[in-house]
Amino acid sequence: MNIATTRGAAKSSMSLPNMLTYARIAAIPVVVGCIYAQSIMDGPLWLRWVAVAIFIAAGVTDYLDGYYARIWNQQSAFGRMLDPIADKLLVASCLLMLAADGIIHGWSLWAAIVIQIGLLLLWASALLTMYTGYDYFRAGIHHLIKEDEG
Repeated sequence: MNIATTRGAAKSSMSLPNMLTYARIAAIPVVVGCIYAQSIMDGPLWLRWVAVAIFIAAGVTDYLDGYYARIWNQQSAFGRMLDPIADKLLVASCLLMLAADGIIHGWSLWAAIVIQIGLLLLWASALLTMYTGYDYFRAGIHHLIKEDEG
């Protein structure tokens, strides 16, 4: 990808930083599937290593999406909202799978519960933000229509 063309690209949902965030979200079912197949279905141990490799790659994309968004000036409200959600989804799903497998248990399980509750509150705040944004948009359109008529 050419930096000169990427640097001036519009701040859209299809920018490279957002695509990296989408890739992190897409990695979630793969990681969960590998852990599930290895632990619950008694699959081969290499599936666990594939899950670890994908999780590490997702961590690298978390760094890269922020880095590219800043240096190419492609930061967007959508990306700022989706990035922490993708992170929380990935971590919470892995914690759930490790808890189901019995690797996380006892007092350590409380840390996983706190992160799942945080994820729920994050989604609630995102939905509230979307609703208030729609309400502001609707009021703004109504105000513009009134100005055009008057």
